[in-house]
Amino acid sequence: MSDISLERLRRDDPLYLVDGDEAGFNLVRAPAADQARFDALVRAAMAGAGDEFVALPRSDGHTGYDAVYILPLGNGA
Repeated sequence: MSDISLERLRRDDPLYLVDGDEAGFNLVRAPAADQARFDALVRAAMAGAGDEFVALPRSDGHTGYDAVYILPLGNGA
């Protein structure tokens, strides 16, 4: 997933539900989403974080993720 950007993460996707607030937004794995694909998205978001946003993953209690909080930085908000 090389197209990880703040704009891309804010878009609707079958992998996740977007739950936003004024500071940022959560990407919560959709109930029917493939766990491995969602985990790959979360890892790509963490790797792509930097000047535009911070990605804070939430463990599913096992070896994957069930959500990631995206915190926009600077003028990305």
